[in-house]
Amino acid sequence: MTEHFENFYLTDDKTIILDKHTEVYALLQNAYWTKGRSASTMRDAIANSLNYAIFETSTDRLIGFARVITDYATVYYLCDVFIDAEFRGLGLGKKLIEHILLHED
Repeated sequence: MTEHFENFYLTDDKTIILDKHTEVYALLQNAYWTKGRSASTMRDAIANSLNYAIFETSTDRLIGFARVITDYATVYYLCDVFIDAEFRGLGLGKKLIEHILLHED
């Protein structure tokens, strides 16, 4: 599902996010908990999770990301939630979490 709002769009389309896995890797390099993770590890993590990304519409720049590790039945673990520092304070993190909570899976 893709949602457009203001100057952004939010998607859970795995194909789009996997195509941009190097951008996800670069964004998450700004988070202390991902230090030491390789780009290939991040790609594998995306391939095996539910993923959510926010992009700036005009530039298609990745500005936010989160993923959920799940068995699709009883366990859901939210992790790697991150918004680019330049875009913090705009309510994008709240929008991201809201989108995740409304996801059908």
